[in-house]
Amino acid sequence: MKFLKSVFALAAAVLLSPGSALAGGVTDTEVLVGSITPLSGPAAIWGVGSTKAAQIRFDEANAAGGVHGRQIRFVIEDSQYQVPLAVRAVNKLIERDDVFALFAVLGTPHNLAIKERAFSENVPLLMPFSLAEALQTPQEPLKITWGSSYYDQTRQGIRDLHEANGRNNVCILYQDTEYGEEVLRATEDETEALGLEIVTKAAHKPNATEFTGTLTGFKSAGCNLVVMGTVIRDTIIGYKTGQALGMEADFVTTAAGVDTTVSASGTDGLYGYGVTAMPAEAQASEFFAAYEASTKDKPGFPALLGYIMADLLVEALNNAGRDLTPESLITGFEVIQDHANPFGVETSSYSADNHRGPNSIVPMIVEGGNWVQVSR
Repeated sequence: MKFLKSVFALAAAVLLSPGSALAGGVTDTEVLVGSITPLSGPAAIWGVGSTKAAQIRFDEANAAGGVHGRQIRFVIEDSQYQVPLAVRAVNKLIERDDVFALFAVLGTPHNLAIKERAFSENVPLLMPFSLAEALQTPQEPLKITWGSSYYDQTRQGIRDLHEANGRNNVCILYQDTEYGEEVLRATEDETEALGLEIVTKAAHKPNATEFTGTLTGFKSAGCNLVVMGTVIRDTIIGYKTGQALGMEADFVTTAAGVDTTVSASGTDGLYGYGVTAMPAEAQASEFFAAYEASTKDKPGFPALLGYIMADLLVEALNNAGRDLTPESLITGFEVIQDHANPFGVETSSYSADNHRGPNSIVPMIVEGGNWVQVSR
């Protein structure tokens, strides 16, 4: 009996000793990362592209021996861009899969709906695939983001086009969503700062496909700068409608509308303010080849961002060390300084006071069917 008590006491001491127990989603050979994103539905182009590219980066890390001997396993749940499905998915990932962290969850309302559930279970929320200001501030202990906000991009675009092109009659076409409201708020704040006024504004449902009446009104009102709180389809339709009406105005969208689908749809002259430039295929030949082999398509901006964010996660996992916990992972991000973008575009830095990472804004214009960076 004395021997058994000694064994039990030793076992209890091991279990309770600091750093001895593995975090949820972590084994000696694996770390489990989960994502919730639209693999079907209206935003699938973003969800599929970003997660396919992230998987390529994780596969590269795994082929090189993993991170401190652990393979990264990536589990993806389809939200169909519906908040209730995202909530159901986070419960499944936490309760059944026991994920270590959530990564690249797509959509502003989706992230807002799940983040407290994740935090309550000590599950980090990494790189929400949304640039909404509401997800970037305030800083939270288990949240890491990447990139400038739609708010900042909008204000910068208005300022640049006012100063460089003399645009002073501002109109705004925006989705009746949290995203559209952020673009509207930025437009109101920047026009006030510049001493301008919004000539007219119009909200629309995300699935709207007809803007002739709205843009005819914009033209009659003398708009020479149209701010677009739009995503992909409504960016294309809205811009091409304005061109067909003969509007002599600059149109500008945020990163949400900056995609190769948009640039390849006859939108030459459209301005976009995003978070990174698209590298030439020669600059990123291995990534382009790997993505095309996996999907049979060329990578667009969703894939580019998915790969960049996955690269940062691999770096943070390396920094966290073998004794992997949610806290050590966050520290692994906080020590990242001037981490080179895999495509040579910019660097990323974090700190204990900065979980937001780089705040760069890249002005672009569509020329010849491609997004081309504009010098400012």
